[in-house]
Amino acid sequence: IGAKTKFDKVIELNPRYAKAYVARGMVKYQLKDTTGAIADYDKAIEIDPKFSGAYYCRGIVRSDKQDFPGALLDFNKFIELNPTEFMAYFYIGIVKRRLYDYNGALADMNKAIELGKKDAFYDMYYTRGLIKLDLFDYIGAIADFNKTIELNEDYALAYGNRGVAKEKLKDYKGAIADFTKAIMFNPKYANAYGNRGIVKAELKEYKEAIDDFNFAIELTPENAELYFYRANAKHRLSKDDCCIDWKQASALGSKNANDSIKAYCN
Repeated sequence: IGAKTKFDKVIELNPRYAKAYVARGMVKYQLKDTTGAIADYDKAIEIDPKFSGAYYCRGIVRSDKQDFPGALLDFNKFIELNPTEFMAYFYIGIVKRRLYDYNGALADMNKAIELGKKDAFYDMYYTRGLIKLDLFDYIGAIADFNKTIELNEDYALAYGNRGVAKEKLKDYKGAIADFTKAIMFNPKYANAYGNRGIVKAELKEYKEAIDDFNFAIELTPENAELYFYRANAKHRLSKDDCCIDWKQASALGSKNANDSIKAYCN
């Protein structure tokens, strides 16, 4: 708040000082005042339409506010003014992925890593791995998650998503190893428990799968598919309470559960 007051005074003395608006916008953003931050960035751009930093900062705030088309416009403008700034390509890649433009996202993430060279950091490779998962390039995704782990060896999400890619390639033992590693680094990683349960069920390890679904449900009790998968595993073990889980899955919105309820439950 003290920093904001300082910039208030600067702007009062010089209301055409674009950098002061950007600086105050950054303070407002840190204070969770995203609307005020955008207003300051707007003012800076009005004063100096070639102030690239104002577009960059506004793009970050718009992205946080889920205004992905607006964020994309800002990052594109920033790149127009700074064509070799690798971080902007990174953010554009993230935004395009949120807009389901996976090929465009991949091209931008490639550009970010190419321009960043030794400065390219683990989250760039991780995000590119996610994009490759979206594009069903599981081998490419694994390569990027490998690089992520090389740069940040305790990054649970990288192990979790590498496990997903391995599962898609039917490397079930490798997938289980990765999900287990992810859980080691983040014991509250619900998706890792759920995905490990799915793989264990594929291997007919139904009791162990149920244990994993139990943990996952405890962490995310509103996840309909976890009840569905747990019910399936229970059904394989002829457990009487599988219908309870299928009905709970259906109540939470799982369409998959309805066929099972019709077939097996009164």
